[in-house]
Amino acid sequence: MNRSFLTVLLVSGILGVVGCSKEEPEGAAEKMGKQIDEAAESIQKQVEETAQAAGEQAAEAKAELGAAMEAKGKEMQGDSGK
Repeated sequence: MNRSFLTVLLVSGILGVVGCSKEEPEGAAEKMGKQIDEAAESIQKQVEETAQAAGEQAAEAKAELGAAMEAKGKEMQGDSGK
């Protein structure tokens, strides 16, 4: 049993090395796949940049709204104290 196991292991290793060592030319489908991957990465980057910009704008709008509400609150308190 040990001898047959070692034989199978040795043959598998040799086939694995022989099968992986051969570089085949890139086919049309593989080229197209790479282009699709690059396009997807580009789109993902643009979406992340747009989301970040939107987040920054939302934070600015929140700060402006908070300042306006605070100013209005102080104005209202001043009116009720008169």
